Amino acid sequence: RRVHGEIRSMDAVDSVVYCVECQDTPANKTCNQCENDPFCNLCFSWLHRTGNRASHQTAPIKGQEDRVNVGTTEYFVRRQNAGPTMTPEEAAAAADEEAERQAALSNQHANTVGAAVAWTPARAHWIPLRFSEEERALFHVLEGALEVSEYTDNVDVTNMYGWRYDYDGNSKRVEKELADILHIVSGLAICADWQNGSNLVEGRTLNANGEFFGRVFELGRRFKIMNPDKMRSNYGKLVWMLMDACQAFAQKRLSINLRIPIVSVEMYLQKHNAVDLLRDPLLPVAINPLPVATPEAKAIKATARQQLITRYAACCAAASDDEGAAPQPIGEAGIERCINSISDNASFIASNAGPVRRMMAIMMEHYTIDGPMDDRSLAIRNGVEGSHLSHSHATQFTFCLQTFQLWCEVVDNFFELWFLAEMDLCSGHYSLRDTGQGLNRVQPAPHIGQAMSKILNRVHNKCGSWIGLSVVHLGDRDVPNALVFIDKYTQVSRILAPVVHVLESVDRLFADPALHTYLAQEFHNAERLRYLILGDFLRHGFDGSGSDGGSCIDGRLTSAWNWCSKLEKKRYYHVFLLAGFQGFDGKF
Repeated sequence: RRVHGEIRSMDAVDSVVYCVECQDTPANKTCNQCENDPFCNLCFSWLHRTGNRASHQTAPIKGQEDRVNVGTTEYFVRRQNAGPTMTPEEAAAAADEEAERQAALSNQHANTVGAAVAWTPARAHWIPLRFSEEERALFHVLEGALEVSEYTDNVDVTNMYGWRYDYDGNSKRVEKELADILHIVSGLAICADWQNGSNLVEGRTLNANGEFFGRVFELGRRFKIMNPDKMRSNYGKLVWMLMDACQAFAQKRLSINLRIPIVSVEMYLQKHNAVDLLRDPLLPVAINPLPVATPEAKAIKATARQQLITRYAACCAAASDDEGAAPQPIGEAGIERCINSISDNASFIASNAGPVRRMMAIMMEHYTIDGPMDDRSLAIRNGVEGSHLSHSHATQFTFCLQTFQLWCEVVDNFFELWFLAEMDLCSGHYSLRDTGQGLNRVQPAPHIGQAMSKILNRVHNKCGSWIGLSVVHLGDRDVPNALVFIDKYTQVSRILAPVVHVLESVDRLFADPALHTYLAQEFHNAERLRYLILGDFLRHGFDGSGSDGGSCIDGRLTSAWNWCSKLEKKRYYHVFLLAGFQGFDGKF
């Protein structure tokens, strides 16, 4: 259905007036001087903030004065402005959860990594289970099917730019493309395992194999959460298929549920009555990566793992999946699989939050909030050297520190956020629209919004005050849907890791006889070069620049990316190359 120049999902029923600017939020008011154009509060405030427009008068839209889509930027702003909305019981539970988290962090084993994961049993709910050998073979089947699929071209591009916009035409096209991908999966399953694959196809319809298809799609979703840097194009096709398969018309015509719960460590252990493993005091010792892999530390970790495997291998499910068969114990391989899955999560957090924490440490080592008043000051001015913000040294120092603390919190809860992003993507209607960044599916993200609100509150409490806007863009032109949101934060370590690596390599470069003379002529000494790189990054990596920059939560990441795009023009770019820099998408 075409509404305000966009295509809305086929099940959507639009009986409201939408904002003329963002076109995905119900309008609350009309502007008398702008030909009575309808606006939501956020767009009206932004477009009428300066000049003659600031004096424009508005009239409320009857019946829509307080209407707003849950999970959009407008909803998030209202929620933040309203302050805490938790009941006393919810607040007490949140306080207990935070106390447990801090206690877990302080009680980590001496031989685990310095910035160890604050392990609590609740984390296992969001940790996907590692593949078995059988599951890995099925995943390769899905991967091959996605590789040859042109789903997004045949559905989204045709819907937006084609000549047919009628309900029946669009729904039939989606139905056909979904059936095609399921047939491809069936064919590749036969190629991978002739006996089992042929049993799926011979004399059976797609509906009869619904459980198999749901399981195969679950493997792709599970793999992506475990490996955010993989499936960078195929995962988008997978999620778009799930979004359409969850629509009512697809459920009615295909009668296949492709979105089954992702198998987590907690789910697997509960099934085998081995959930006590999550509360065992040896588990943090067995899962956290080692800062220095000394023989003694490795032996302690290996001993803890073996004791856990021996202790819980005999745990057994109450009933067997196979009717009439006796339930089997989880076994040593099952416990080891769970420990490895949790260890993968700990390693991911350590490797992705590590650059953020190291950057914070470097900043705190070289700058203070009172700071230097000379050329090393972090002060910036709007319009000077591309900056879009005006901050004193103390304000910019606090602004950067808050940003790093926020990114640490996001990375620490990254797997949970990815689970919630999938819930948002597959639980509602969407509109197909050209947002200026290409063709995107615009959709609210209420679960992500609620989670980010909690994360922001934790960071606020740590910082005491807040610099800039605490707005998270969701379901608008800047961040159309939850997939775009979660993908943006996979870039945090890619931005910071090479910068940290160069800063830590400055002394080594100056100590190299082949480079010392050249570097000394250009930058005088290692300290001056380090301040040059660090100061420039802290000033102009967080100056509100970029196409959708600013001081909001997402604008900080955009500004950092904007700085990265200009690195080749920096005076010290060749220092990055000498330190081994290959790009912000490589290995560091």
